[in-house]
Amino acid sequence: MKKDNYKKFTLSILIYFIILLFLLIVFATINPVKLYTKIVQDQNYLILNYQMQKIKNSSGVNSIFLGDSSLGNSINTDLFTELSNQKTLNLSLTKIYGFAGQFNLLKRANRNSKNDIKNVYLMISYDFLDIDLDDKAYFITQNNFFDILDARNKTKFIIEYFKFSLKLFFEFFNKNEIEYEEYLSKNIKNDFVIQNERDIYKYNLSKKINPYIDSKKFFLKKIEEYSVKHNLNLVILNGPVLDTIYYDNPKAISEFDNFFTNNINYNYYNERVLLKYNDVGNYPMHVKYSMKNTITKKYFDLIK
Repeated sequence: MKKDNYKKFTLSILIYFIILLFLLIVFATINPVKLYTKIVQDQNYLILNYQMQKIKNSSGVNSIFLGDSSLGNSINTDLFTELSNQKTLNLSLTKIYGFAGQFNLLKRANRNSKNDIKNVYLMISYDFLDIDLDDKAYFITQNNFFDILDARNKTKFIIEYFKFSLKLFFEFFNKNEIEYEEYLSKNIKNDFVIQNERDIYKYNLSKKINPYIDSKKFFLKKIEEYSVKHNLNLVILNGPVLDTIYYDNPKAISEFDNFFTNNINYNYYNERVLLKYNDVGNYPMHVKYSMKNTITKKYFDLIK
């Protein structure tokens, strides 16, 4: 009887192992998150796919900008390319992608450019360090299952594969799909997610500076190490900020600067491009459209 139980137990373990091996092979060949993010109407997924498509269609790139929405609304790369005489891409995502999303875009862009990239400008806003969703962001922006090797939480990475496989399955039953190009045309303006009308409550809420999270340094370190390995000039810039936020929060601004100082592997510019009230759009770190070229020139003058 005990021998039969042992055989059943061994057989069960073998079956579970075979199933797991099968799933791993499937995950290695089919990426559910890539498929899912292309059929779901979500602006955060939209900007990710928009930037990945931009990388795929580009060649001979010398400089790239990585960062959050403060970057997306600030830098006109056509103008920056003209001023710097270096072909430049703006690959900005949104705050929720953290340094993890920027790390994966950096790897993708560098592979695609065949090492033509020399300069990496990382621009983030004053509120970028107050939330850490980087584990999920790393999964969403990964290229394939083998990117698990650089994941901070490998268990979460595997769990997300199962979750997005289920999401993809159920999404196929959604009858309200919209063509990607149509969704793109309605939600992208001036090379980034369109600015909605200002919501005063959200606008005022975003002026508050919350405590910064030290765990954000994990993927910043990954970006730093990758840049050193591939001989990239890594420069970290502050996104533009409403002048009253800067002047009213000297302690928080100093803490932000301290997050990046004392590092020999990248250049950190603590200078800020300050905005007047009439310069901003829907959020106090978003430059309004008519100011984008002016702000681009200011950043070029800052780092030239």
